[in-house]
Amino acid sequence: MGKLLELECESWDDLRDNIAKARKRLGGDFEDLWFRGCPDHTYKLIPSLMRETNRLSDRKHSQVEEDFFFEFQARAAELRLRGLTEWEYLFYSRHYGVPTRVLDWTDTLGVSLYFALENWEARPKSKECYPGIWITNPNKLNKKTWGVNDIVLPRYLGLDADEEYWDFGEMLAASGPWAWDGPVAIYPIQINDRVRAQRGWFTIHGNDRRALEEQVPQTVAKLVLKDDCIQAGLEFLRLGGFNRFSMYPDLDNLATWIREKKRQWIERRRTRKH
Repeated sequence: MGKLLELECESWDDLRDNIAKARKRLGGDFEDLWFRGCPDHTYKLIPSLMRETNRLSDRKHSQVEEDFFFEFQARAAELRLRGLTEWEYLFYSRHYGVPTRVLDWTDTLGVSLYFALENWEARPKSKECYPGIWITNPNKLNKKTWGVNDIVLPRYLGLDADEEYWDFGEMLAASGPWAWDGPVAIYPIQINDRVRAQRGWFTIHGNDRRALEEQVPQTVAKLVLKDDCIQAGLEFLRLGGFNRFSMYPDLDNLATWIREKKRQWIERRRTRKH
């Protein structure tokens, strides 16, 4: 099956070199890689839905998933006039915090670094807890789990034997197992502002509810960011303009970003006086 590649990054140079090692292991060019930043490198690649239902039977797990999805769809009135497919409702619900069977990825290293280091200065520090960045090659992942060396459009996941396409809600409501077992890399339609801003992609779990790295460890690598690398990463994010508003481009987060930026400016002026 292969062993998970886990690499420690003591410095910014280590981060660069270890990404190259991961790319060599996973295959393809740098542009083929997806990244996922985590505030704690021990977090597993388990979708939020599976974290919620890990002690439930498959039947109860399915009921919880239906409840989450259909209630979001029913109550998200501001989305109703957009003529969304149910796959698109799924992606919206994920980006607004509803537990789903999908995991967020990005094709941009800086975005994953932002989510790994978000609010780092305010976090309680632990010698055992470092941020991390997961890396995958979606084509290699799909070759292993789907049998096709390509990223899958969501609707093809619901293609039945009669070549009829099922939307996500229809698949939820149907009895029986899903059409796939392992996680699959999918191409979301880029209509969501957050997906576009974060250069977002998704993997979606199938019948197997275990962590992605437990199912197919040879298709992912993990980078653990240590102290000097973290400080270099924070400086990179500041210089590169990665912030709350660039990740979540709406008015609430614009106001939050402006308020925090001004608070930092005031604090720097106060410190200089002393």
